[in-house]
Amino acid sequence: GLYYSFYKKLIGEPSFLEGLNQITNDNVTEYGHTINTLKRFNLYPEVILGIAFKLFRKITDRSHWVVERCWQVNRGDVLPPVVSCEGIGNEHYFYVTMVFALASTVAATIFLFGVLLSDTILGGLVAVCCFFFNHGQATRVQWTPPLRESFGYPVFLAQIFVVTYVLRHIKKGILWSVLIACFTTTFMLFWQFSAFALTTQMGSLFTTFILDFIPIRTMSTILCGHSIILFLDRYFYCITNRPLYMIINSILFITGTGGIKLTISHLMHVEDDAHIMDLLRAKFTTFANFHTRLYTCAKEFDFIGSE
Repeated sequence: GLYYSFYKKLIGEPSFLEGLNQITNDNVTEYGHTINTLKRFNLYPEVILGIAFKLFRKITDRSHWVVERCWQVNRGDVLPPVVSCEGIGNEHYFYVTMVFALASTVAATIFLFGVLLSDTILGGLVAVCCFFFNHGQATRVQWTPPLRESFGYPVFLAQIFVVTYVLRHIKKGILWSVLIACFTTTFMLFWQFSAFALTTQMGSLFTTFILDFIPIRTMSTILCGHSIILFLDRYFYCITNRPLYMIINSILFITGTGGIKLTISHLMHVEDDAHIMDLLRAKFTTFANFHTRLYTCAKEFDFIGSE
């Protein structure tokens, strides 16, 4: 309900800018502080849906389309009657419908994955069947639509598909870099845990690259989409000792990734993602605070069992 409440605040104001100002200067959510909840809670999906809902209602009102049906519900002599509505013109129905519409792209993307990797339609059908068979473990959108992963997961799958297509067909060029950058940026805006997934992706890509499974031009195309440039690669190829080459690349990747992150956080005084590092500390040490206990009580944040 937290994320949805900000969506209602955005569409409830006469002016959308007034609602946007309220969530960027919020002094209610965190007692004693005025915070930018748009950035703190990754409310960019709610902003997009808020704009879409206001435009949708303006168009339907001018066109006199019936998109909402309401009726009065009597609750006895003690309680006053309430108005109940249904239809896509209702703000709640609109929100949930858009979330499920985005979630519906997951099956299509997985089908394309199956076709791409197997070069057959049958491979796509098998992949989709496996997704539906394991649907309860593959997504939580059916239970909690407003979660950030409900918006980020479909975008991330699309990003992975583009990266896989580039690798499989040895694509290169600025257009592919821009496409990867668009999906990556959207994914990072929608989900606060996107950094973990993208770091894992980059680690996997970098491992295949230093093992010479990916051409330099293809790797450059992907990394440009991640805003990383292989400016030292021409010098690395002068190293004829392959184990030394792999060790140097690995050290630079790990130290460079961590160093850039820590430097930017220190210079920009960014502390909004501190709870993410706290989660890692809590999983591997005895450290615990309110946020880590809140997250780790859910089985989704537990270690994968041996079965």
